[in-house]
Amino acid sequence: MTMTASINPVSGFAALRSKHLLGCAAAALAAAALATPAQAADECGVAVAGAVTCVPAGNPYPTGITYATPTNITVAAPAGIVVTTTTPATNGITLTGTGATTLTGAATVNVTGAASNGVQLTSTGGPVAASVGSVSSASGNGIVLSGTTASLNTASGTTVSGGINGVTMNSVSGSTLLNAGTINGTTYAVSTTGGPATITNTGTINGAVALAGGGSVINNVGTFNARGTSSFGPGDRFNNSGLVTVGATSLVPVSATFAGLGTFDNTGTISMQNGHAGDTLTLGGNYIGSGNALLALDAAPGAVINADRLIVGGSATGFTSVDVVLPTGSQPLFNTGTVIVQTGAGSSANAFGVTADTANAGLVRYDIAHNPLAATYSLVAVPGDPAYNMLGYGTAERNLWNKSADAVTAQMQSRRDALWSLGDAAPAGKLWVTMGGSVEKVDGTRDFGMAGQPHLTNTGYKQDYFGGQMGLGLSGGVSTRGGFALGVTGGYINSRAKFGGTADRIDFDAVNGGVYASFTSGNLFMNALGKYDYYWAKATSFGGGYEVNTKGSAYGARGEVGLRFGGDSFFMEPLAQISYVHTSLDPFNVQGTDVSFDGRSGLRGKAGARIGGVTTIGSEAKMSFYAGANYVHGFKDESQVTFSNGGGTFTALRDRMPDYGEAVVGLTIASNTSVSGFIEANYTRTFKFGTGDNAKLEGAGGRVGINFKF
Repeated sequence: MTMTASINPVSGFAALRSKHLLGCAAAALAAAALATPAQAADECGVAVAGAVTCVPAGNPYPTGITYATPTNITVAAPAGIVVTTTTPATNGITLTGTGATTLTGAATVNVTGAASNGVQLTSTGGPVAASVGSVSSASGNGIVLSGTTASLNTASGTTVSGGINGVTMNSVSGSTLLNAGTINGTTYAVSTTGGPATITNTGTINGAVALAGGGSVINNVGTFNARGTSSFGPGDRFNNSGLVTVGATSLVPVSATFAGLGTFDNTGTISMQNGHAGDTLTLGGNYIGSGNALLALDAAPGAVINADRLIVGGSATGFTSVDVVLPTGSQPLFNTGTVIVQTGAGSSANAFGVTADTANAGLVRYDIAHNPLAATYSLVAVPGDPAYNMLGYGTAERNLWNKSADAVTAQMQSRRDALWSLGDAAPAGKLWVTMGGSVEKVDGTRDFGMAGQPHLTNTGYKQDYFGGQMGLGLSGGVSTRGGFALGVTGGYINSRAKFGGTADRIDFDAVNGGVYASFTSGNLFMNALGKYDYYWAKATSFGGGYEVNTKGSAYGARGEVGLRFGGDSFFMEPLAQISYVHTSLDPFNVQGTDVSFDGRSGLRGKAGARIGGVTTIGSEAKMSFYAGANYVHGFKDESQVTFSNGGGTFTALRDRMPDYGEAVVGLTIASNTSVSGFIEANYTRTFKFGTGDNAKLEGAGGRVGINFKF
């Protein structure tokens, strides 16, 4: 006999093929040596026309059931038949013939004697076929079939186990195994020699398999608990639409190998998840993922991640989702890459990708990075979308400062309208109150890809504002269309900003206080505001799994200058404005990741004009009505956040808002009596829709104000 040695490129086993053939030969010799009957005992009676049916009256058949015939033989051993042997070299059921040799039924067989097989069917010139109930052999093979063809059916709820192999099949033309039960084996769960084997498993197979005939196929619809080294012939294929596990019940890392396999076609699940990392599965050939293909792994987070690994000798193509589970109570850490899949040449870059459940753990996002030179797929851990949503926190703070500043500006505009329309009226003091609400929506996306992996994040947000502002004029006087006022102001705004089209949000309760001054002289007017804001904030992220209370503040100044032209019934008012604001937010920690917000300064300019008219209402009141437009430019409006944990530090920056336009309409009613007021509506929109963090802005709002004179 000539042996051919080969080298498996994945496992590195030398002469693996020859070892497999030697193992199969040894198993076949062992099976033949176990309890070969010298003579048929006809325990169920004499076969009539080559058929006999066993009855429970013979239970427990202590010497087994043995039939030998030079022709065909069919033995029916239905459910209720129990065969129990304890004598060495005594099989449970033995059928030997030269033609078709068949065992039917669902008999229960248990043999404990040394060198005994549970069921053994042999035909020197015909097919063998068996269907059984539960079969066990303490030291031999559970079932041994040998013929021109061999077929075995195991029913659901049955178990076949052997001290050597669970099932051993030898055929000239091919073997077929339909397993709906459970098959266990010490050396192999299933071993086949001769022709190609087709194994369809809808039940459970525990252990390794050895398929000697090239062209064999395993169709796994049930559960295949891989252990040790399984050996396959040339061109063998494993089609998995069920579950393949490694170390499912092991307390320590284990390895399983499918040596010599041609193709592993996966539409089901490969799972190495068992509560600890370090398990490996090695596939000798090509891997193809499609449909619901899933690779389930354990990973222990750290600066260096310890993770389960899939090793593919050939190429990996198609697509397989990867689900990674962290140990209970562990904190996710950043990581630049730990290999979870090793492949051969010809693999596709997108053969593996994380599932939605795996993608975000706290502020950490896991992804798969492909290295084509090393033919590896690595698990990387970088800041995730819930982390990048925090870039909007600083933007939301600046928006709050500007909103309350806009309320003061609107009041000073109302006073200006009153001075223009009333002339020399000179109130000795003034208390004013404004109430308003508005909403803004920003659309945007940005590639925050890190560690060599692109990742597009929705950077859009929607922020609403509802609140009021009040002030008190401390001094002031007017002359014809001129005057000066100095006052103090304070207010409150409640605001919610939601990020990325998700439920992630930050809620603000903001209070502010400041001083303002207004001066008009003829056509010229100037206004100034200095203001400090204090924020109580609650940040919530369902994706990041956190709810954090924090505090922040902002301080800034605004100045504007303009000219007012016109007469008693019409006016035009060009204006320029500049606003500076500096924000800060207290740092906090989310699942082991420290989050710090770099105090950022914003500088925003505005230029525009109003046109309107003035009309008399009754005998003492004047109404100014107007419409206006402004061009707004952010000179400096970035936000920066730093994320740090035991795995490293990442800093992210959000770009400024692009230029946008603002339209306003309103009216002011001024009176020499004790009460006057105004109402105003505004609409905001970017001039063009671009790309990046802030591709599109659109918003609308309104406010009303009342002045009390005394």
